[in-house]
Amino acid sequence: MDVLRSCLQSVLFRLQQVIWTCMTVIGLVKNFLLYGSDCFTVKKHPKPKCLEGWDERYIQLKTLRLHYVQTGTDDQPLLLMLHGFPEFWYSWRFQLKHFANKYRCIALDQRGYNLSDKPVHTEDYHIDLLIGDVREVAEKLGYKKFILMGHDWGAAIAWKFALTYPELLEKLIILNVPHPNVLPALMATSKEQRLKSW
Repeated sequence: MDVLRSCLQSVLFRLQQVIWTCMTVIGLVKNFLLYGSDCFTVKKHPKPKCLEGWDERYIQLKTLRLHYVQTGTDDQPLLLMLHGFPEFWYSWRFQLKHFANKYRCIALDQRGYNLSDKPVHTEDYHIDLLIGDVREVAEKLGYKKFILMGHDWGAAIAWKFALTYPELLEKLIILNVPHPNVLPALMATSKEQRLKSW
């Protein structure tokens, strides 16, 4: 009975993926019919006023350059913030201000986002490379230990970093992502979670 139940869950999960993919494709086709090829062109937009007045910097890593915003001073303990998908550094604007008195707060634009370099190959976004970026940023800034905070996809990266390099962390702050060992079990047992995580 358990095997049958497991097979049924797997089939329903895959069916849900197919349905959502079809809905996405239908939406793209609809936009193409309504707007023509304009729906696939990148448009230049002026920089919004809310993005002005921040201390924006770049850091050159071995294979790419990352953009970040900093508050606090260079001599304070490091609080490194990783945004989720599809966000960028601005999602940390309140935390950047709030923690600036105690920490050197850095909100990275991760590879592929906003003003950071955007490698073209899918394999350039493997999680081992993403945690390598985090490690390299901390090292280049001169920190042997730091606080890492992640939200959403950034939290998944932060979890992987913590499991791989626990000796580099003072603290780990996770927002909106369960421990990596919990999620697979939850996906297997919770229909509600599967619907939200396809």
